[in-house]
Amino acid sequence: MAVLQPRARKSLSSALALCSLAYQPAWAGEEPARVPVSAPAQETPAGFGGPASVGAQLRSDEASKASLFRPQTIPSALRSYVAFKDRLRDEHGLSYGMDYNLLYQHADQSLGEQNAAGGVLRLFGTWTLFDQASARPGSIEFKVENRHRLGTEVAPASLAGQIGYAGLTAVPFSDAGTILTNLYWHQSFLDNRLAYIVGIVDVTDYVGVYGLVNP
Repeated sequence: MAVLQPRARKSLSSALALCSLAYQPAWAGEEPARVPVSAPAQETPAGFGGPASVGAQLRSDEASKASLFRPQTIPSALRSYVAFKDRLRDEHGLSYGMDYNLLYQHADQSLGEQNAAGGVLRLFGTWTLFDQASARPGSIEFKVENRHRLGTEVAPASLAGQIGYAGLTAVPFSDAGTILTNLYWHQSFLDNRLAYIVGIVDVTDYVGVYGLVNP
């Protein structure tokens, strides 16, 4: 079995075990509230990578979603923020998103610690620097994460060793601190039928490596 070194583990993205709050069902019998979005999903340029890649995450965030609660003040308060993001994208070619994910794990039996809690704060985006409206746009894509413990002795990624498990229970939820998981130039040609990227690339955007770290 191949064993990933600590540095390699840090490079794995937060595609696994992230708690997705993007979609929440509405109460039965009620018309779901819709959160205002900055642009239709199809307007964000497609690119390399799977669902966890920067471009795919931005397209998912821009899609209209149902809401569990329907407070009246939030939609009006978000309009100015959405308008700001629209201007930023239209005038400067910059689209970005942020999210915060939490995970708590408890082991009924353990050789050491029984509880682990952690969080991941992410800032990601794409900045189209030239030829934004053409068939060959060039852009910088980035993702910065802060991975930290939350009030427990170990982070969820380290709980496996406490319970005698030879794998990893939650790869992204470590205590690695602030790390840069994506920073690369993305150049497209021929309406995105041909493209290349150069820079720091998250391997899990392109390869299903999580199966390799599971004994």
